[in-house]
This record gives sequence, structure tokens and C-alpha cells, in this order.
Amino acid sequence: MRRAALLLAALHSGAGACSPVPPSAALTQAQAALDAARVDSAACAGQLGAACTAYRLAPAQVAELRLTVAREASTLFAGAPLPADSLRQQGSVWHLTESVRYGQDTQIRAVPGGSVAITTDRQTAYERVTERLNRASRWSALWWTCGLAGLGGPGLEVRDCRWTPAADGWPRTFDFTVLQADASLPPGRYSWYAPDGGSCHGGAPFRKADFR
Repeated sequence: MRRAALLLAALHSGAGACSPVPPSAALTQAQAALDAARVDSAACAGQLGAACTAYRLAPAQVAELRLTVAREASTLFAGAPLPADSLRQQGSVWHLTESVRYGQDTQIRAVPGGSVAITTDRQTAYERVTERLNRASRWSALWWTCGLAGLGGPGLEVRDCRWTPAADGWPRTFDFTVLQADASLPPGRYSWYAPDGGSCHGGAPFRKADFR
């Protein structure tokens, strides 16, 4: 299962996530309301469990609650905030951008007895970079160029890749500059180090400047 699906399942099951700040009261209250309103529905038959959720609430209510969860969750992780027009209504269907970083977009529509939310998941530049670095991490000692680290390709322009010694409380990191990608990976200087099981940053690109 892709990391995006795991994140979506975590956000909409009340599970905690690694973050330097605790979830807000608005997030926990909105998530609790969504959890309490979940029901089984034939409208989700054949859908992946994490991709389709039915509620005993009207679509507008579900849309506002899930927007609150998405907006508040986006503040827990620096780097890819939700756009101002995250929630849009087209006819009887609500369209919600739930995660820029993980490419999650949800459509919410009415069904008998309430509504369903169906989420589509497209791979983002952030996910591609994360997967490439983690997949090749066993060879990280040989990363002398961006190409050796697997960075680059259509829609992704990266340069100035190099290892930086441990300093200022950070471990040794592989640093690179993103010149062009999608909204999930805005231009800037990023760092990465292998997953260590004990921090919020290991195994994922991040900007040190966001945490000074």
C-alpha cells in the first residue's frame, strides 16, 4: 500500500502521526465527529476500504468536517499547505483536496441515508523522491551526484546534491536543491537521511529551514 493510502487511513481512523506539534482540538473534534458518523453502505462495495467511506451525514457536513481535518493536519507538517480553494462544490458533488503532499483528492456525494466520500490517490513528486531515496539507501555512501541518488526525470529538476556533515543538532544528511517539481515539493533546499525509527524526519525529504 502506498504511503498516501496509509496516511489517509491514519487521518480518518483517529490514529496519531509523527509530528513536532500535537493535533489541534479542531482536528480531534472533527475526526471524532466523522468517526461517530461512519456507516456501512452498498455505495462502497468494491472500493478499497481506505478510498471509500460512508457517513450518516449530509455531503456538506462531511465536506466541512473533512476539510477541517485536512487543513489542521497540513499544519502539523511543514512544506505543502492546502490551497485556499481546497473545497469546491460542483452541482451536487463536493470536491476536496485533502493532501497536496500525497496527492489525495476526494469527491463527496449524497446516497440514501447520508453520503459517501471517495478518494483518488495520484503519485506526487514528494512521494517519488521519497521512494527513490529510500529504495536506494543501501548505496547512499556512493551518492556523489543527483543521478546516482536517482533524482531527476520528467517534471523533476534537482541539482547540487551532496552529503552534509552532522551539525546544529542534525545528523549527517544528503542535501539537494529542487528547482522544478509539483506542488508537493516546492522549490528549495531539502535534506534526507535514512529511516531511523526514532524521529519525524528519517526517510523523508524535509527543509531544515522549516524547523529553525
